[in-house]
Amino acid sequence: MKRLTQLKGKRGDLLALFAGALLTLSFAPFHIYPLAIVSLTILFLLWLHLEPKQAFRRGWFFGVGMFGFGIAWMYVSIRYFGGTSAPLAVFLTALTISAYALFPAVLGYLALHLLHWYRGREERYLFIELLLLLPSLWGLMEWLRGWLFTGFPWLNPGYSQVDGPLSGYAPLLGVYGLNWILAIMSGLLALLVLHWRSSHRRPYLLALIFLPLSGWGLQQIPWTEAIGNPLKVTLIQGNIPQDQKWLPGQLQNTLAIYSRLTAENWDSDLIIWPEAALSTWYHNVESGFLVGLEKKAQETNTDMLIGIPYYDFANKTKFNSVLNLTEGRRNFYHKHHLMPFGDYLPFEHYLRGLIQAFNLPMSSFTHGGALQAPLSVAGHNISMSICYEDVFGEEIIRTLPVASMLVNVSNDSWWGDTHGPHQHMQIAAMRALETGRPMLRATNNGVTAVVDHKGNITHSLPQFTTAALNAQVQPRRGSTPYVVLGNSLAVLLMSLTLIGVLIWRKRMLKAHKN
Repeated sequence: MKRLTQLKGKRGDLLALFAGALLTLSFAPFHIYPLAIVSLTILFLLWLHLEPKQAFRRGWFFGVGMFGFGIAWMYVSIRYFGGTSAPLAVFLTALTISAYALFPAVLGYLALHLLHWYRGREERYLFIELLLLLPSLWGLMEWLRGWLFTGFPWLNPGYSQVDGPLSGYAPLLGVYGLNWILAIMSGLLALLVLHWRSSHRRPYLLALIFLPLSGWGLQQIPWTEAIGNPLKVTLIQGNIPQDQKWLPGQLQNTLAIYSRLTAENWDSDLIIWPEAALSTWYHNVESGFLVGLEKKAQETNTDMLIGIPYYDFANKTKFNSVLNLTEGRRNFYHKHHLMPFGDYLPFEHYLRGLIQAFNLPMSSFTHGGALQAPLSVAGHNISMSICYEDVFGEEIIRTLPVASMLVNVSNDSWWGDTHGPHQHMQIAAMRALETGRPMLRATNNGVTAVVDHKGNITHSLPQFTTAALNAQVQPRRGSTPYVVLGNSLAVLLMSLTLIGVLIWRKRMLKAHKN
């Protein structure tokens, strides 16, 4: 493995491509979480002793492997549900992958540019690069990717650790801090490889053992506590095929499926339907179908959350919404963080009608408020999110610690039978882990599941089945450090580390000049 530092040209680039592809095996549905550390270790070793431009190219190849294998499900969405030709779907998918591959490419360039001055001078400076500079830059890059251009934090390596010992850091530092710790472990492993035959290896080996052990220790801390009695919840998975969902003739069949599954579970405290379960506007069913449903819910003392599009006639705006039926009251949550090209079309004036994929049903929604009051169900406040919103931990905690449960409704049908829905489920589990709250996740065709406050999936339905999932869920109260500080602590620690390296670099440059 030490020879990786000597690989130049195409062989090194191809190995970087392989390392990026290897990283995707650490995520769901494979869950081989140690491979995330191995993947980054290979990349860090491949970056050593390169010119900045070479590091840029090698980082880009790593990104192509990472995103090329990790989000290839985009092709399914564009080709089969967007109605585009195969060549155009390939082009758009490749363009997206190439664009996101620029993040590790730029990181490699910056790192090698900052420390290029000491190349060939003192090998002992390697620990600065592998333990301080590269992990902090990697962590900050992932954080930047999480909000730049509305954010796309998918495939953040921290998510791969939800089942591993490092997950204990999640309630403390969030997924970005967990990603930073993972990168530090990769740097330690790289140093251990480089110094395996020397007496210097012992500190790196001990640190490699200490970090997961301390993560395991953090897992034992009860950051939150149970409140009230467990609730019986029912999550409905309607399994309506995506290519039929919005057809006018499908609506009655959809209503029948959800009505039947609901009628079998009126003894539940809470029933949840997925995102856009009702494939029609709220005003089309508010005085008809929903009246009967609401009456039965009141009779059985059952609260409901129903995904349904909402049209505001006063402001002529459309919302991707969740309707809350509670004790004869109707409240709404309107999706705030919309997904580009899914919930809305950027540069709509120029792109609408250009490609059929840009004319998806319900693709012109308006942003809901950033600070909406938490919905109240079964005597508890909840942190509500719709589909893509649960990938942003800093937004989920806006209604905490008031909320005692997390609820996400999604429609991952756009991705077909690919890795996408499983990756999304893993992200939802991380939100539960960060906040110390159970996560209830109702989807159209999977993955519908219940996650406990430790990030463990306790109940789930098979994908592509029409069924109801019943579970006992324990609401919780209290605050993890992440609930209080959000991403601030992790970003601060990574930034201070990077600033320290820059100060050290300035002093060393001055000393060498003298």
